[in-house]
Amino acid sequence: MKISLIIVSALILVFGCASKNPSQQEVRQVSTARVESRQDQAKTTPYQELTRQLQREVKAGQVQFKQFEEGIKITMANDILFPEGGWKLHRGGKETLDKIIVVLKGRKGMAVEVYGFTDNTPIGPMLRRQFSSNRELSLARAVDVVTYMEEKGINRDLISATGYGDERPIAPNDTPAGRRKNQKIEIIVIFTDF
Repeated sequence: MKISLIIVSALILVFGCASKNPSQQEVRQVSTARVESRQDQAKTTPYQELTRQLQREVKAGQVQFKQFEEGIKITMANDILFPEGGWKLHRGGKETLDKIIVVLKGRKGMAVEVYGFTDNTPIGPMLRRQFSSNRELSLARAVDVVTYMEEKGINRDLISATGYGDERPIAPNDTPAGRRKNQKIEIIVIFTDF
């Protein structure tokens, strides 16, 4: 009886200790889960990063994103970037662009195109001293965005500016709301290394 009690105690001790230590398969499953979790975090796309960075501006209706197969289109209302009637970025505009730049900076496999748009209201006398048309004004705005992005580290060989003025409106220009929608900057980011 003592021998069987000793054997039972030994078996409990052996199996009890073995059950407390994870098997090799359990260790592999935990390690694999950790690696997969890290890989999922590393796979965050530029689109996800941008929407996270600019979620406040998106909620306010000042920024919109559209993802397409080759990249992302970022549409920003002029008033988030420029003072009314101006073409030089204001402080808030630079802060907004900084959120985009942090996601794009250092990426080599991309091209960035910045498009400026206005409504069809003729430019006023103050602006006429600088620009002869809405197209020139929209180009000046796009160029200021590009210049700022270059200063902050976006490779100048990867970025360009175009001004469309009042061409390609997305809303009727006969209401203030429609004109506001047409006054915008679009940043098209095309990723060549997706």
